[in-house]
Amino acid sequence: MASQIYPGPTTSDSAGNIYFVDAGDVEKLTPNGMISIIAGAGAFNPAIPHQTPQPGLAIASAMSPVGVAVDGVGNVYIADALGYVEKVNPSGVLSIIAGVGHPNGQWWPTVGPALDSTIYPRAIAIDRTGNLYLTDDRGYVVEISSDGHLSYVAGNAANGDPVPGPAMNSPVETGSIALDQSGNIYLAGGAYVEEISGGTLSIAAGPDPSMHGGMGPMPAVPFEMKASSVAVSSSGALYLASGDRVYRIADGTVSTFAGYAGPGYTPGQTTYPPKPGPATSSPMLSQDVAFDSAGNLVISDSGVHAPGWTSPSGYLESVTPSGTLSLLAGDSQGVLTLGPATMSPMTPEAVAADSQGNLYVSTGTGIAKVDGSGTLSMFAGNGTTGAPIPGPALSSPLRASGAMAVDSANNLYLAQTGSVVKITPGGVLSIIAGNGQNGTPVAGPAVSSPMSPTAIAADPAGDLYIESGNIYRVGLDGTLSLFAGGGTSTPSSWPAPATSIGVSQGPIGVDASGNVYATDGATGVYKITPNGSATVLAGGTNQTSLVPGPAIDSDLSALGMAGDAAGNMYFIDYTYVIKVTPDGTLSIIGGDGDGEGDRNSYWYEAATLGWAQQTGLTPAAIAVSPQGTVYIANTVRNQAGGYVLALTPTSATAPSAPTNVTASAGAASADVTFAPSLDTGGIPVTNYVVSDGAGHTCSPTLDMRLGYLDLYTRHSLSCWVTGLTPQAPVTFTVTATNAVGTSGSSAPSNSVTPFTVPSAPTGLTATAGNGQVQLSWTAPATDGGSLISGYDITSQDVTGNQGVAPSCTSAQQSTATSCTVANLYNGHSYTFTVAARNWAGPGSATSISSTPAGPPDGPQNVTAVAGNRSAVVGWTAPANEGSTITHYTVTVSPGGATTTINGTVPQGQWMSATVGGLVNGATYSFTVTATNSVGTSVPSTRSGWVTPAAPSATTRVAISGAHPYASGARRYYPIRVYVKTSGTPSGYVYLYVSGTPGVTKTYKVPANSTTGVVVSIALTGKSGILSISASHSGSPGFAAAPPYSFNPRIIA
Repeated sequence: MASQIYPGPTTSDSAGNIYFVDAGDVEKLTPNGMISIIAGAGAFNPAIPHQTPQPGLAIASAMSPVGVAVDGVGNVYIADALGYVEKVNPSGVLSIIAGVGHPNGQWWPTVGPALDSTIYPRAIAIDRTGNLYLTDDRGYVVEISSDGHLSYVAGNAANGDPVPGPAMNSPVETGSIALDQSGNIYLAGGAYVEEISGGTLSIAAGPDPSMHGGMGPMPAVPFEMKASSVAVSSSGALYLASGDRVYRIADGTVSTFAGYAGPGYTPGQTTYPPKPGPATSSPMLSQDVAFDSAGNLVISDSGVHAPGWTSPSGYLESVTPSGTLSLLAGDSQGVLTLGPATMSPMTPEAVAADSQGNLYVSTGTGIAKVDGSGTLSMFAGNGTTGAPIPGPALSSPLRASGAMAVDSANNLYLAQTGSVVKITPGGVLSIIAGNGQNGTPVAGPAVSSPMSPTAIAADPAGDLYIESGNIYRVGLDGTLSLFAGGGTSTPSSWPAPATSIGVSQGPIGVDASGNVYATDGATGVYKITPNGSATVLAGGTNQTSLVPGPAIDSDLSALGMAGDAAGNMYFIDYTYVIKVTPDGTLSIIGGDGDGEGDRNSYWYEAATLGWAQQTGLTPAAIAVSPQGTVYIANTVRNQAGGYVLALTPTSATAPSAPTNVTASAGAASADVTFAPSLDTGGIPVTNYVVSDGAGHTCSPTLDMRLGYLDLYTRHSLSCWVTGLTPQAPVTFTVTATNAVGTSGSSAPSNSVTPFTVPSAPTGLTATAGNGQVQLSWTAPATDGGSLISGYDITSQDVTGNQGVAPSCTSAQQSTATSCTVANLYNGHSYTFTVAARNWAGPGSATSISSTPAGPPDGPQNVTAVAGNRSAVVGWTAPANEGSTITHYTVTVSPGGATTTINGTVPQGQWMSATVGGLVNGATYSFTVTATNSVGTSVPSTRSGWVTPAAPSATTRVAISGAHPYASGARRYYPIRVYVKTSGTPSGYVYLYVSGTPGVTKTYKVPANSTTGVVVSIALTGKSGILSISASHSGSPGFAAAPPYSFNPRIIA
């Protein structure tokens, strides 16, 4: 078949099939010229769910093929630049046999299982025992044995010229690889062809600066060329693809085997298609060479094109051992070739079919006829452009046309510039409408009217309808009249007179009852009865998408239309073929819908033979034979070439069973993936049901808009089955359903065991620390059937009512069974919970409470009052940090002597201690520490410096009385102080009262007071220790009274 291809590496099998890489897929060319895709989903497509190779249906898998090989039983092996080698069995199922993709940090193949190795494949070959040989882009040749083991064969990863000798010590070419019948390896891809035999590398062909490739024989070494591919014949001769020529090397001599670069050849200026005949006379740009089973050399030719050529058109050519070239596939010119229609290039513009099984194809300046045997012949046009001339149709010029129709008598009608011509089955041309001038038609004799016909249709009664701005009818008597159109607004109600509606310049069609169909210029189609009454068949202002079902509920952007004998109408809509039955039901019968997202910029996808709904289409015209065969003129838009496809009516059947069912366990659920039905039964599959056989099912959601049908026939589907019993093994089967029925069940999936959440951890303990708590636990008794991935730890501040407290967030990704919760408040009670987590989520939690504690804070406000060989040191009690203070230690400086005082008071209350053993006249300062069960605080700030001194008289200060009373709003605490001195000093004794009330008071007491003086101290409602000392105006020191403890009470 003439086809747009861009072939790359090529191989063949024993049945004569040729396999070649073409862009993002691998295709097969059969001996009878049919091309089909066997693997690959083509270029990047956002509808494809994965962009790496996917085991399963080969034509559904993304890939970037760079090489292909085939074994003796029909398995195809694909070198994939994505980092894999894939195997496609004869049933079209793909599996990965080598490679892991391209992970970061790994650049070289690894000896061992091929499925565990990084590879960068460039070319592939297979020997007779099934061992694969790959060239690797990192500068190696590796072997993958038939049992999947990878080992090195040649290459040292270095750049440079090859070095004869041990193959592992030399740089190697990696662009192409071939094997001869003895298993020797040949490498090409640059300036050398290398042979590896028994682990030793030698040079089969190589460069010399003084020599260049020529047309005649010359020594193979030295020989300057650049070979992109190498093939070995059964006799051991080497054939090299080298751009504009293919060279043959035999017995050390090189000669040109194919390709022409002689006089008149100007590459880069002119397009040169292949020339069947002597191979050395045919221009080419050879990329790859391989031998077929008959010993012919197959050449992948990218084509010699003029500047600006955008068509992806290359060729596959065959050259016999004697040097005769023939074209196997490919098309760049679209020039018709008489004979088998499937072997002819063409660019079809319109199609029509008669009741005798003949198909007519308009190709611009000529009409081709394809009879029932598939033979193509010319039916009309002499190959020149011009006004048609009545008489023999083959003798008349024709102007480009995109519209044809056939009437019930098998006459062919062809729209021309300013006219419509009729061609009888016998090939006689006459003009039946139009005077050859463009313009608005005028009612009256049809042959006298100007017109600009863009579409034509014939009804069963023999009337002809012409679209020329509006729709006109030409009766059997040759009279032209307005049939529909001319209106400027949408009627307020339907049906409406056909002459009151507006019709768009576009296709028209007629059904078996004589009803005429026309477009509204947007997404709607009108149906007009023979008597001129119009209704809406499909679309309208409220419809925005193409949806199977009632046509009135779907939009329909008709680019072409035709009817069959049963009253069905067929439409083409960008990438679809649509059928609307007489009762108004719309269905999709062709096209896979690629491009639905933007109908104004849809993209080319080559048609694939098989079910019409599973192929990409870019239809330009449509015709229907009386037998119901739908013909599509399918062009490659914005490129040259195309073909005509036949959609043959086939009785729909139930679909085949889905395949490749695989399951992955979930939480009381399973994810089931499967390949859809290879055979949909001729109509879309509307539902797939996954079942465990125990009432648990799921179905993937199918969007039945045609733009998604390809996804449901070429790519894997999946859904989640829920409600399963955890830790109970289960398998799944899948059925497919279409409008006819339901398939049988698929083969069972692999067995999986659904899981659940883990049980609660046990043995939870909490060890309090300073601002933290150390948690420790034992893992749950059961993990729920899924490995524990971490633990969820929470903490709640109970004492401070602070809510959620800091936690061990890192433990959520760790399987460790302990963690430390930090940044806690000492003295606050916390509740902690620990729950294990797996893929199902967190399980039940275990809880415990704990209170962190630390050493006390350092005492505050330290003061010192000197005495006789002593000092009274006082301070404010600090925060205990969660543990009761047991004692305080006063340290003297200098000297380091310590004094300990037991007891505790609330934070902020006053305490004091008398430090003895000091030396009068020496200067001292003091620090204080507090101790609890956790530890000792940091020392306080140092007190002021004081100097103990002996008194000049002995004074004893005694304190008695503890009777509070109230005076107005103030509270007082009366203390009777007795001052007794030895001797008879004069003056007064000064009492210094200090303590928790916060202010040091000085009281003047007469010396030698034996009756006592009442000292009333204003209090603030605090408790604490009073320290009272005394001095005399004439004596430097008095003995201080023991501290007196008091606890004032508020008196109303």
